[in-house]
Amino acid sequence: MEKFFTKPQKYNIERKFILFGEYPQTLAEYITKESLTQKPDFQGYYRAISGNDRYAEATAKPYMNGDTPAFNCEYKEGEKYYFKVEPIRWRILKRTGKQALILCDSIIANRRFDASSNDYAKSEIRSWLNEEFYNTAFNEEQKPLIQITEVDNSAVSTGCKSNPFASENTFDKIFLPSFQDVTNPDYGFNPDATIREKVKKRKSSEFALSQGAQMDLFSCGGEHNSCW
Repeated sequence: MEKFFTKPQKYNIERKFILFGEYPQTLAEYITKESLTQKPDFQGYYRAISGNDRYAEATAKPYMNGDTPAFNCEYKEGEKYYFKVEPIRWRILKRTGKQALILCDSIIANRRFDASSNDYAKSEIRSWLNEEFYNTAFNEEQKPLIQITEVDNSAVSTGCKSNPFASENTFDKIFLPSFQDVTNPDYGFNPDATIREKVKKRKSSEFALSQGAQMDLFSCGGEHNSCW
């Protein structure tokens, strides 16, 4: 997910990263419904009765391998869990004056592209990013910082001279990175990687895993890595 922001306000910069917006991420193992407010706030989150932390209640729908969760997933289908709402960490890809192009540094949600179409301009994911996610992740002071960007959805953006699934350019606040983006050396990516190496992996949040993100079978070191 990428977007532009401008004029420093309501975010924290950590070297090549920026903390901006909030989203459910870490499983809150010891949080119960009794320890939270009875009613959610305007973003759908519950506040801890003791303290200011907020939590999202989510029904698990993990990636399944037949009748069982894949790779010993700890989440049980249909059960409710609570996840702590935390700042979203973005990687700064490019700075232009007071603006910056940023990319979410981990997988924080699991959403399908579309039920039947390959047209990004008409896709479910584009609608979700610019409506539900935008309105949930950012408060009213942060939203004005996010700039509208013309997104190149041409065949060139897919790494091909022609592509029947290319779509018209869109004007979005938040958008998915293209093949052209994730092979751009100016953004810190390797343009000469093999096809296998180009299948990028990022750490999945525990919330994303509970919602169906597929963990890489060969992940190690305790990392919840998934393809994106």
